[in-house]
Amino acid sequence: MMRYALLALCLSACHGKQELTAPPPPMRPEAEAAPPLAKEQKDCEPTDPQAELKPLTFDQRSIPEGTRLADEGYSSLNSSRSAEIDKITRQLTDLVASISQQSLSEAQSANVVAANIQHIFAVTEQTGEGTRSTATMVRELSRTAEELRQSVSRFKIA
Repeated sequence: MMRYALLALCLSACHGKQELTAPPPPMRPEAEAAPPLAKEQKDCEPTDPQAELKPLTFDQRSIPEGTRLADEGYSSLNSSRSAEIDKITRQLTDLVASISQQSLSEAQSANVVAANIQHIFAVTEQTGEGTRSTATMVRELSRTAEELRQSVSRFKIA
């Protein structure tokens, strides 16, 4: 009976006449089925090939399909979010590295400016000391010139 239903199913897919004939008698007698084991577990309920399939309701058809589509959308969204997060993370890492490099460059420039300011300060101090020394020498020279003038003023040319 099962073979006949299977054959009918196969023939329904053919583009031929789709006529069924009775199967030929078996060449050998079929072996007797072994008695079922006591601990055998059934994978599914037995079905009757002659029984008509019950039509599925809209909910029975749409809920599993909707669940599958939702799961696919969720995993697709997660993978795109993950890719986007990875991309943004790489961009942020590059920006942080760039900022770090620029900060290092700015720090080196600031060190150069600080060294130049110290050099200018040292030159300014030297200039101040030179100016004070020159002022002292000018006073001494002025005093010496005054003494020399007083000394020469005693002598008169006749």
